[in-house]
Amino acid sequence: MTKAKGQGQHDPKESGQLVQDITCGGLSAQKNAVRLPAEQVFAFQKKSASSGRTKPLQHIAPSNQPTLAPTPAPNTPLPEGPADFSKLNARIAQLEGQLATWSVKWAAREALLERRICEQSQELQNSADEFEQLTYIATHDLKVPLNNLNRLGLMLCESEETLTSEHLEHVHWIMTCTEQLNTKVDGLLQVSQIRLGQRPPDSVIDLRTAVTETIAAFMPMAGQGGPSVHMNVAEGTTVHMAREELDQILTSVLDNAVKYADPARALQVSFASGAQDGRAWLSISDNGTGVETPRDVAKVFGLFQRAHKHPAGRGLSLYCAQRLLQRCGGEMSVTGLSGLGAQFTIHFPKEDAKT
Repeated sequence: MTKAKGQGQHDPKESGQLVQDITCGGLSAQKNAVRLPAEQVFAFQKKSASSGRTKPLQHIAPSNQPTLAPTPAPNTPLPEGPADFSKLNARIAQLEGQLATWSVKWAAREALLERRICEQSQELQNSADEFEQLTYIATHDLKVPLNNLNRLGLMLCESEETLTSEHLEHVHWIMTCTEQLNTKVDGLLQVSQIRLGQRPPDSVIDLRTAVTETIAAFMPMAGQGGPSVHMNVAEGTTVHMAREELDQILTSVLDNAVKYADPARALQVSFASGAQDGRAWLSISDNGTGVETPRDVAKVFGLFQRAHKHPAGRGLSLYCAQRLLQRCGGEMSVTGLSGLGAQFTIHFPKEDAKT
């Protein structure tokens, strides 16, 4: 026998339904998407009917509706109304205005600083160019009086029979000083020409061929003190630079090896080549008196400086060789030990730096 549904009864098939509006003790609490089991819904409905509450369940949602997201935690700070949003937007606008103002000021300061750096750099470059030009002019103009003084000394030496021994000694002293000064002036002229002169055009050079031809041209100048040469330069190795500058660099290193050969043993010079990090290199090793590195590196490549006191030298050729390499993107290094020899390594410029 089927019982009719009366007040306080609930169909258990309606399990999983949603309670959306509940009134308890005259207080209304909105519950968004709170899912209750069927037994709790039925018990709550029965209790509300027996206690005389005026607002029973008004809407039961089907159980297949999706569950809504829970409300934020009570301690989450949120704006309470339009006034709070207006204040927040005003503060954000104020901060954005301050940021824009500071950005403009920093941009102006950076532009001013960059302009001042450019102006000072240009002034320094102009001063350096002017100094080099004055050096070239001064040294060039000094050649004329020095040559005249040298000729005068030669004339006095030709009439030495008319001079006393003391006077003749003074003439020889003048000639020595004139020769030293001429050497310095020639060196300054050579340095000025490297720094101020226009570079000759670059070309693709077969390194083994260039080394062989430079050695052949150098041997007659070396005379009996010429070295025994060992060649280990790979065929097909090419470098990109001016041929006459390469010849000058190789000649300077060879001349240095002959000048500082150890008299106790026959001079040997070895050439080897390779490549590293896209750069070709050429090493020139000798078994001469050697240098102490890194102690003597600054003297080896310094202007008018020498790592050895004897024999006498100008301290110019290796300096010029280094400058020739540097202005085309290369460099030269040296390693060695005193009494065992030295090794000069020429690092040629990268091919991509020339394109």
